[in-house]
This record gives sequence, structure tokens and C-alpha cells, in this order.
Amino acid sequence: MLKRVLFVLLLQILCVDNLSAQLADAPWPKFHKDEKNSGFTSNFGTQVGKLKWKFVTGGPVTSSPIIDNNGIVYFGSADNYFYAVSAETGAVQWSYLTGGAIELCSPALDENGVVYIGSNDGYLYAFDTKTINPKNKTTWKEKWKFKTNGAISSSPTIHPNGSIIIASNDGYIYSISSSGALNWKQYVGATWCSPALDVMKNQLYIGVWEPQDSPITTVEYEIDNNTI
Repeated sequence: MLKRVLFVLLLQILCVDNLSAQLADAPWPKFHKDEKNSGFTSNFGTQVGKLKWKFVTGGPVTSSPIIDNNGIVYFGSADNYFYAVSAETGAVQWSYLTGGAIELCSPALDENGVVYIGSNDGYLYAFDTKTINPKNKTTWKEKWKFKTNGAISSSPTIHPNGSIIIASNDGYIYSISSSGALNWKQYVGATWCSPALDVMKNQLYIGVWEPQDSPITTVEYEIDNNTI
């Protein structure tokens, strides 16, 4: 069945997270750089298109990588693994096997060094990069994981109050605290679109899939007297 993208505007007073952590001030901490998905950086790229190194995974890499202030590149692969690789040498620092392929979902990094990634197994994973020792594989584990009822192809974003906003193919948008607890969720329809935040207006934008013959042209909800 042919489908179309239906853009939905969400306006919600997001729950305050007592363990808040904002998006990291790193070279590229999430998909399209910032909460607004602007994709803009003032840094200059290479002037010469020369291959420095390549890192081979066991499956296609279809999501965008991120980079932290320590020169580590984080990304997922369809081989089910989440990788941390040196941007200088291309050497793997650590990896983690999820229960499904990581497709389209790009990581997000907060200012405390916690990186978040979704998988087709339906989990959002959090990894504390400060406690992971590349030389000790027993530390290559998640800080916590949060279960949804569908594959996660949407890239997470981080609200300044510390909430991680993610969409799942179960049709829900989730707001999850930095400790892994659910703040709220709202059904909008299946999506692999990544949410964008306008923090000043406290608005969230995301695209969802609807059947082409759907009569829906706009979506409006009400939660706790706040319009969505």
C-alpha cells in the first residue's frame, strides 16, 4: 500500500528529570548535530578526499555516526552490534551486541558521556562511556535499557531537562528519563523519523506514516491540558 509522510506538531510540557543531562557539547553529538536537527557545524572538514582508514562490520551501516570530544566515533550496524571506534586510527575501542539490527537509528550523546542508541529489538540502550574500559570486556555493557513494543529506527534526541525523546515502530513517541524511567508516551503512528525539538517554544516535530487513503490531515491530542 502506498503511504505518505504526515507531519505532526507536538506541543508538550516535558517532565523534569532530576538526573538531567543535556546534549553533549561535542563535535557531532547526535543525528544532524543538535536538537533542531540543523545539521550545521562551524568546523572545517578535510580539504582532500583521501581515505584515512576503514572499519568493516558484519553488515551494512545505514545509520549516521556521532563523534565525542575524545575522538571516538559511535555507530550501529545491521550485524546487531553497536561500535565505538577511534576516529584517529579506526581501531575498535569496544562493541556491544544488541538483539537486533541497528538500522537508520543514530546515537545521541549527553554531556555526562552517556550515549543512547535504539535497535530493531525494540530497546533503547544507554551506555556510560566513562565506565567502559576498552581493555576490560566485562565493562562493555549497558547502563540501562528501555523496552518498546516495536523496532527503533528513529534517532534519539535529548531535551535540556535530560529527557531522551525517541519514537518506535509501535507507534508511540517516548520521553525517557536519564535513569531509564518512562516520563510519558503518546501514540502518533509508526515512524522511523527522528524528532526535532524547538526548546524555546517547547515544541516537538516528527513525521509519521499513514495510509494514503487515510482521512487524517492533522492530528491533535490533549494531555494534562496541554495541546498536542
